[in-house]
Amino acid sequence: MRWIFFSLFAANLGIFLWWQAVKPQARAVSHTYVTPAGVGPIQLLSETGNAPANAATPSSAESPQAAADPAAVNLQDTASAPPAVDPKSADVRTQCVLVGPYDTNELAQQALQKLHAKEIKAHLYEMELSVPGGYQVYLDGFETRAQAKKRLDELQAGGIDSFIVPKGEFINTIALGSFDQESAAKGQQEKLAAAGVNSKVRESKRPILELWVAMPQELGDVLPDALRQVLGVGAGEKKREERQILCSTIASGKNIL
Repeated sequence: MRWIFFSLFAANLGIFLWWQAVKPQARAVSHTYVTPAGVGPIQLLSETGNAPANAATPSSAESPQAAADPAAVNLQDTASAPPAVDPKSADVRTQCVLVGPYDTNELAQQALQKLHAKEIKAHLYEMELSVPGGYQVYLDGFETRAQAKKRLDELQAGGIDSFIVPKGEFINTIALGSFDQESAAKGQQEKLAAAGVNSKVRESKRPILELWVAMPQELGDVLPDALRQVLGVGAGEKKREERQILCSTIASGKNIL
């Protein structure tokens, strides 16, 4: 058995020595870089071993991506360019003419018919105004409706007619009476003071609607004399006025009949 062992050992040793003699040697891997025409060869700093210590880093304005990608440059130019101006915005401050006010819709329609007969495309404009609507005696200073309700119960228990304003600018105030004349409101205030109630008086407002004829922008902001005569501007018992208004206000469709 001993000679079999030495035979196998000698055979394995021979095979090992033969493999060491014939196995291929590892070769260094070389890198090949393809550069565009007109550009010199590129060599990595790691290949030269002479990388400078103070090598500059490309700035964001001159980055390789921006230089290699024309689209990136175009986007920057677009971002810095001023926004396009809407041609309609040039007419925002243009003035148009209003004529009125007309007491009734029938009178305003008659004026429109006269203008349409002259092929002027005018239309009605409804203007909302606030006018004095009398005087109101009231109490205020309540932060919540509960506080106002408590005071209201005390007033009504004393025989004082009153109610809480439920909404609007004067919400949660207590109304103590409305009067056409300021003197009447002051008289009510004095009676309440004699009963131990310190009230206030304010002039109330009420909304009204006025009818005006709105001229087209093509006529400009000055009405021709011929149209003034047709529309009765400055004539009659109640003189009609000529006013300027922003054409954009009329064109927006607000308050237009």
